[in-house]
Amino acid sequence: MSELDALPSVPSAEPPLPPEPDSTSQTTEADRLRTELAELRRERDARERQDAVDGLLRRFQYMTPEIVQALGDDFPLDRLEAVAAAVNGAVHVGRYPRGLGRGGLDPTDGNQRDVTWGRLFTQARQNRAQGQGATIVGDLR
Repeated sequence: MSELDALPSVPSAEPPLPPEPDSTSQTTEADRLRTELAELRRERDARERQDAVDGLLRRFQYMTPEIVQALGDDFPLDRLEAVAAAVNGAVHVGRYPRGLGRGGLDPTDGNQRDVTWGRLFTQARQNRAQGQGATIVGDLR
């Protein structure tokens, strides 16, 4: 062996080539990125669903988070809106039955005089003067 063989080689002007990429490392990296993308999509879908449910809860007074939980996370949003409308309608009908109204004058009561706008305004003005609300309850004077 000569002395020249033991000396390191002189660096060339060309940079060294990167090592050959291992095909298995590329595959695992691609799989990892696919998994991460799928997770990000699931998080986005969950946020969008939660925003939609929050909107339903704001729009429909009697829809509660407990009802939404009972229906499940996979319940379609369009059907959830229909359920919210049905619940809201059912509570309103049960709370305020159709008929004469929620109070005040009963136009079918024979003991009272005929109701006119002039008498209603007069009664409301008198009620306010006495410190009562403008709601007319009872007999017209």
